[in-house]
Amino acid sequence: MSEEATITDSGKPSRSGTYVICDGAKCKCDKSVSGAQADFQVLSQSTTYINDKDGSKKLVGNTMDLGIPFVVKASTFGQCKLQPTGSSYLPCIPAVVSWSDAYESVMLDNMGQALVNDSVGQCAIGGKIEFASHGQEQGASQSDAAAAAAQPAMTPMMSEEEVRALTLGEFMTNEDERGASVKSIKTLDGKDKYFYNKLAIPFSVNEYSDSNASQESKDAVNWAVFFKEPGAPESSYKQCGNYSDVGEGFVFPFKIVGDYIIEAYGSPNGPFYLKDKRHSAYKKIELKDQTIEGLAVTVNGEIRERVRPTEVATIKTSALFPDSEMQNIAGPNTVGKIIWDVDAKKGSRDLPVTFNANPANPSELVVNPIGTSADVTVRATSALGVTKSITYKVGANYVTAIDANKKTVAVWDGGAEKERHKVTLTVTGFIIEPALPAEKAAVKWTYFKPGEQPDRTNVIATEEETVRKLMKEGPIMYEAFMFSPEGGEKPTTKRVEGVIPQIKKAYWADSEGNKISRSGYGHTVYLHVETLGLTGEKLQFNVWESDVNTASDPIKNAGTEIEITSNEGVINQEFTLPEYSYLDERDQEFYFTIEKLDFDLLGTKQDPDSGNEFILWKDHSSKKVDYLKVTPDKKITSLKIYETGGKLHMGRVKYGDTVTIKITSRNRVDEEIEFEVWKDAAINNYKGGGNSDDDIKFSETIKIKVDKEGKGSTDFTIPSGWEAYQGEAETQFFYLKEGSNEYPRANFT
Repeated sequence: MSEEATITDSGKPSRSGTYVICDGAKCKCDKSVSGAQADFQVLSQSTTYINDKDGSKKLVGNTMDLGIPFVVKASTFGQCKLQPTGSSYLPCIPAVVSWSDAYESVMLDNMGQALVNDSVGQCAIGGKIEFASHGQEQGASQSDAAAAAAQPAMTPMMSEEEVRALTLGEFMTNEDERGASVKSIKTLDGKDKYFYNKLAIPFSVNEYSDSNASQESKDAVNWAVFFKEPGAPESSYKQCGNYSDVGEGFVFPFKIVGDYIIEAYGSPNGPFYLKDKRHSAYKKIELKDQTIEGLAVTVNGEIRERVRPTEVATIKTSALFPDSEMQNIAGPNTVGKIIWDVDAKKGSRDLPVTFNANPANPSELVVNPIGTSADVTVRATSALGVTKSITYKVGANYVTAIDANKKTVAVWDGGAEKERHKVTLTVTGFIIEPALPAEKAAVKWTYFKPGEQPDRTNVIATEEETVRKLMKEGPIMYEAFMFSPEGGEKPTTKRVEGVIPQIKKAYWADSEGNKISRSGYGHTVYLHVETLGLTGEKLQFNVWESDVNTASDPIKNAGTEIEITSNEGVINQEFTLPEYSYLDERDQEFYFTIEKLDFDLLGTKQDPDSGNEFILWKDHSSKKVDYLKVTPDKKITSLKIYETGGKLHMGRVKYGDTVTIKITSRNRVDEEIEFEVWKDAAINNYKGGGNSDDDIKFSETIKIKVDKEGKGSTDFTIPSGWEAYQGEAETQFFYLKEGSNEYPRANFT
C-alpha cells in the first residue's frame, strides 16, 4: 500500500495509507543524541477524536499543537546535539513552532489542520520532529487496511455527513446564523495573563447591546481569535481562528506563547477587530512561560527599600504565575534552579559580603549584615536564562515626611494660650518603617525663614512630635532631621504662618462650597466660612431670618457649635432650612452670626439688631451680610445637558451616545420629576419663540429624583431608533418638557 498521497478525479487528495495522528503517537527528533522517542500529547483541542480497535477515544493531533505537545516536558528526546556544554549536551526542552505536510483539507474547530504520519514539526532549536507511529491501535488486517483506504480512521463522535465529507477530502463547518450583538466580553476569572500550557481559559459574554436579546440569538454568538508575537506592534495581529454559533461561552484553545485578542460577535459580517475595533467586543490576553517576574528585599517578612547595617536581608523571587495557579497544569510548574550573585559597594569601593540560599526555600537568598552603609546589588538567573536584579541601600534610618495640623496660627499675644495659638508638628514617615524607639527619640527639630538655610545647631525640640507657638506675624519653616537639616520646600519641612485671626469669607453655599443666594423651604444648604488663625477653635454659629416684604425684626432660628478642624481653616457646615409654615405667601431672608467672642476677630462686627451677636461683616453699601433669599415658588431653576467627560453639551452628539442631564430646583425636594421628550419637527423654535404645535412627542420619558439640595441628575442614552425620524435634515433637535414648561433643546446628529 503506497504511503504517497494521490490526487483523485475530484482534485482533492486521497490519503490512502496515511493515518491521522492522535494522543500516544510516538515521535522522534533528528537532533537527539540517543534517538530517544517521546509520546505525543494533544493539548490544543478537546472535541475531535479517533477510535482505536477497543473503542477508546483519542484526541486528534493538529497544527495548533505547538510548544511542548509531549507527555514528558523536559529531556523529552534525551540530550540535544545542537546544545553542547563542555563534553556533553544540554537536556532537550523542545519548542515546536510549526508543522508541515499536514492534512490541509481537514480543518478542526480550533482552526488547526489534522496532523498525519507524514507531518514534520520544526523545533525552535533547529531539530526536525517526525512520527514513528500514528497512535491508532487498530490491529488491522490486510482487508482492514484496504477498508481504511476508503474510510478515514475518525471518531463516531462526528456525524455521518462529516465522516463522508472527510472521506472525500472535505470538512464541513456549521453555517453562521445571525447572533446577538455583543457589547463586551470577559474572562471568567477576570485575569489577562496565563501560563501558556493552561488546560482551559473560559470566556463569556459580559453584556449584550440589546438587553432583550433572545436566547436563540445568544446561542448563535460567534467567536474569533487573533494572534501576534510578544513585543510585536499592535498592527501585527492576524486572525488565527473563527468559531461560528458557539454561544455565550467560549473556551480558549491555543497554547502558544504570545498576545491574543478574543472577540465575540453576532453579525455574519464579523469579526470586526481588524476592521474597526471601536465596534468590536474583545478582550486582550497574554500567554506566557513561567519565569522570574521580579525580586523583593525583605526584613522579617516586611518589604524594604533600605536595610539597617545590623539587619539580615532576605531576597525573594516572585514568579509570573504563583504556584496556586500552576497546579494541575502540564509543563514546568516552577522557575527551576536559581543562580545567585551579590556585590556590595561604598562609593567605588567593593565591600565584603556573605550570602547563602535559604535551605528551606531555594528561591530565597539570605544576605548577612553588611555592618556599614552600602549599595547592594543582587542578581538572580533562572534555569531558562532569565536574569532579574535589584539594588537596595544599607544605612541608618532617617525622616522622610512631616505634617502640621495647621497652615495658619494666631500670633500669641502673651495672654492665656489657646488652641488657636498652637501648631502641632509630627513626623509622619521614616525611610525604614516601623522606626525603632531610639530612632524616634533621635529626631531633631529646627526652624528657619523661607529662602534661608537652617542652622543645624539651632535645635528647638527632639522626639517625633512637638507643639510650637508663634510670637509674630509672618511665615516660618519647620524641619525634622536626624543628621543635618537641608532646608527648602520638601516633605520634611512645613510652612506655617503667624496671623491676626480673621474671617476671610462668609456666605451661603451648596455641598461643594459654591456660593448660592436663593433656595427653597426645607432645602439643605451650607454655612461656608473661610478663616485664618482659627483652626482648633469652637464657635457658636446662629441662623437668623426676617420677612423680606415687611422688613420685620430678625428672629433667631437655630444655632450650632462648630469646631474648625480643617488645617486650612474652612467650614462648610450643613443646615436644613425650615419647612414653609406661613399662612400667606412670603419670601424670607436668612443670615448667620457668631454668638460671642472673647478676642478680636477681623471680619466681624457686633450688631444690635441681632442681639449684639457678631455678624460676619462685609463692607456692602446696602446690606451688612450675605443673605440667603428663600421663596415658596416651586420651579426648576436650571436644566443642563453634559456629554461624556463632563463637557457641557453645546454642539452635537450621536445616536447611541449617553448624556447626563442635571437639574436644580426650588421646593421640589424628594420629588421624582418626569420629563417628556419632544422633537422640534420644523426646527423653528429651538431658540425660543417658535411654534411647537407641529412638534412630535416620543414614547420615552426621563425621570430625575431631586435630592435634599434641590439637585438631581440622570444618564440618558439617545435611542438609535430615533435616527428613523431624521429625514433629510442634517440634524434633529430634541427638547424636554414638564407640564407646560419647555427646557433647552439638545440637537443630535
